[in-house]
Amino acid sequence: MFGFVILNYVNYGETVGAIKNLSSQTWFDDIKIYVVENGSGNESIERLKGLQGHIDFELIVSPENL
Repeated sequence: MFGFVILNYVNYGETVGAIKNLSSQTWFDDIKIYVVENGSGNESIERLKGLQGHIDFELIVSPENL
């Protein structure tokens, strides 16, 4: 089992693309994706939460950019 950590700050489009790319791999069932939303202050959290209904990943939300 492998884990991938994706840091999102402001540019959720690239983050969503990375998640979709990983989920399309044949070995997707053998990985865990963690997305850290780093206090973007835009609609990133809503977009990522919407994607969670379709692709399994853990969303970690930070209230500020650390």
